[in-house]
Amino acid sequence: MIELRGEKSVLKFDLHYELNYPVEVIMHNLISHNQLAGWKQSVARLDQTLKHVMEESDLLNDYYNCLIECDDDQATCKRVCRRILQ
Repeated sequence: MIELRGEKSVLKFDLHYELNYPVEVIMHNLISHNQLAGWKQSVARLDQTLKHVMEESDLLNDYYNCLIECDDDQATCKRVCRRILQ
């Protein structure tokens, strides 16, 4: 039996046969629990940031749609539509 140890796995070969083929593969968890927890927090922060950006984008779209659909003069339209952004 020969073991080949790599960075992520261990391969075991049985040499009693004419052809060498993997008999068993043992996988190891190379990422620590703390590192995985840190990634989870990063993903949560990214999700919150994306939600915030989408909300701001929706507000800007509503503002520009308001300006486009407004029938009053430009100054009045800007004043009325600016309330959407507040």
